[in-house]
Amino acid sequence: SVALKSEVHCTLLEPGKPWQVPVPSGSWVYPNASESAYAQVVPTVIRTIMFISPAIFIIIFTRNQGVIDASTPLLRLTVFSAFFVGTNMVFLQSFNTAGDTLMPMFITMFGVFAVEIPLAWYLTTHTSAGLLGIGYAAIFGALLRTSLYVPYYFTGRWLRVKVI
Repeated sequence: SVALKSEVHCTLLEPGKPWQVPVPSGSWVYPNASESAYAQVVPTVIRTIMFISPAIFIIIFTRNQGVIDASTPLLRLTVFSAFFVGTNMVFLQSFNTAGDTLMPMFITMFGVFAVEIPLAWYLTTHTSAGLLGIGYAAIFGALLRTSLYVPYYFTGRWLRVKVI
């Protein structure tokens, strides 16, 4: 049982019970699929606008045309990589919540330090990709981590970890 600041108590993750969400009126509601869909629809719409017209968002921070021109392709790469980064976060937090922190740590450390950072350095210094090499490396690193998390998920080992 967890005590919330408003002195409302709720029990989290009981078998057979959906997660209860407090609402301002003090009553409890159960989120349904249509409400949960907003968590996917709204960010997807924002990312689509960012991809189609990144200057709209860049102008919030600067009006320098040189900066806008240089950051437009980087923002597009970031928007594209967000799908994989989000997927990685779901896997990572699922494994961590189940108590399996070791394998996600190894996958993340390998993906970032052994692949993503060296690839970013190589692409920016030894190819014509230049600054965009960082974005390409981020996409490749996130895709690699996803490709390692998915088979690990299906092994089910993360469900059998004993938590002290």
